[in-house]
Amino acid sequence: MKLAIETLPNCKTRIAVEIPPERVEQEKESILKNYQRHARFPGFRPGKAPRSVVEKKFGKDIQDELMRSLVGDAARTAIKEHSLKVLTVHSVEDPVTKEDQSMAFEVEVITEPEFELPNYKGLPVTRVPETATDVEIDRVLENARQRMASYPEVSDRACQLEDYVVLDYLGTLDGQPLDVVIPDMPEKLVKDMQSWLRLVDDAFLPGFAQGVVGMAKDETREIDLSIPEDSPLEALRGKAPHYSVTLKEIHTMELPELDDEFAKTVTDGKTLEELRAMVAENVTEEKTSQNDRRNQNEVVRQLIESVEFDLPEGMLKNEAQRALSNIVEENQNR
Repeated sequence: MKLAIETLPNCKTRIAVEIPPERVEQEKESILKNYQRHARFPGFRPGKAPRSVVEKKFGKDIQDELMRSLVGDAARTAIKEHSLKVLTVHSVEDPVTKEDQSMAFEVEVITEPEFELPNYKGLPVTRVPETATDVEIDRVLENARQRMASYPEVSDRACQLEDYVVLDYLGTLDGQPLDVVIPDMPEKLVKDMQSWLRLVDDAFLPGFAQGVVGMAKDETREIDLSIPEDSPLEALRGKAPHYSVTLKEIHTMELPELDDEFAKTVTDGKTLEELRAMVAENVTEEKTSQNDRRNQNEVVRQLIESVEFDLPEGMLKNEAQRALSNIVEENQNR
């Protein structure tokens, strides 16, 4: 097997391959015999079908497998002999069979960027304090309280900010349902039944929570909104949707007392003091891990800034596309 290596820009390497006729015939014969052993033909015992019959039926499959085998063998040989650090195969040229039945083709592979490793010892990094503070411990405990909160229903007053309400609503624009005027409008912004909502200023759409405040159970109210021009919901920018809202239930959040009884429910019998110690240990461990990740990223950033090298163009495009897809997906989720 003859191999010629050519280094190309953008981390590409071209491998020109020429395989002698005897190697081509040897590999083809091996593949053909394997087909003969396993092929089933009417009138022939298993493994006894003539070569010509097998070649006629499976000629293309045999040729495809021959190509895959020879390309793979050539790539492995080139990688080993020339110490190529291959990331992926970029393209394979269709093989050309010469008069002497030798086979020639070219393979392009993407290789790792080459560069001189700069001095990496003693690079400056910053570690933030890792000991858990009382504020951080209190925040974790408060989150735990909220996860264990109860939501009793209120029936003796109208709803107010910070309440949790259950609503039926339908949105329209210029007298027509929102999804008719704007077909790609998220369904949750068009209508819902028995929808839970916490009445805070940034809930749902701008002005919606304030429009609900003061409603009583089973009351229906018409709410007109004005969506600002800088709204992240591009389809609604500058528009004035109208909502018909019926309030079904009013709830408040009741948090458990932060005491030994609370600690027992979340730590299987420990006291509040012991729970705080556990939280402090967990927070410290997490801050230590964050420091380690931050320092690793900082070291990598400094090393990257100190060297210059080509990047694989195709892989760079794929990574950019992946990042763009993630951004689109996150925006859709929001």
